[in-house]
Amino acid sequence: MQCRIPPRNLITAPQSRIIYRSFCKFVEYALKEPQYYDFLTKNGFVLNPKLRDYKDIRKMVMNFLYTRMIRLLPDMMALVRDVEAKLHWEDYYWIGIQVRSGHMKGDEGQNVFLDAEDINLFMEYAVNQTKKAMERKMKPVKWYVAGDSEDVRMKIKTAYPQYYANCECSISHSFQYVFTDSRTEGMTCTILENYLLTDTNETVVTAASTYGLMATYRNLHMKKIMVYRGDWEKHQVTAGK
Repeated sequence: MQCRIPPRNLITAPQSRIIYRSFCKFVEYALKEPQYYDFLTKNGFVLNPKLRDYKDIRKMVMNFLYTRMIRLLPDMMALVRDVEAKLHWEDYYWIGIQVRSGHMKGDEGQNVFLDAEDINLFMEYAVNQTKKAMERKMKPVKWYVAGDSEDVRMKIKTAYPQYYANCECSISHSFQYVFTDSRTEGMTCTILENYLLTDTNETVVTAASTYGLMATYRNLHMKKIMVYRGDWEKHQVTAGK
């Protein structure tokens, strides 16, 4: 992808703070560029200097960005805790399910996240992980289901009402409010659900969704399964169905 501003120009810019909105893979550039490796090692982002594993380095950097650079306001964190209390969070083992269908305002003309049939794979993975948790004699299992489609949430709720949980609000796309400071119900719900996903024990998330990955990166020990577009069809072929 062509970048309007080359990443190296940003890194060498004299300004101490830069706001940069782009689809350019700036983080990937910085993490893979050899000249920044010593800086990353010195500042604790490299878990194993011998391996120099890109995925591990990325995980550490993203965790830093989402926990140290971006912090939730106290009243919003209080809202997260309030919802968790209402859901009796501490009484359950939570599996977070984040389905980014791509069918919400702001997604017009896009279909890069999932095929409709891929929803089945989220449920299949969640069922498998639930069985494993029950075999380990964990707490009773609940699924926190987050997503951009009411129809998808209702499909999961209808199929597995015994596991389903949600805070019953509707999220909004950040593109709608990127240039405003006002707090809306939709964005409040969007932030709330993201932090609730972070607090689950493990997740099944949409691979192409930065929203779901943001939630998992805040927790370095989060177990996650990622679902890519077309995975259900591939799964069916592998299973011989």
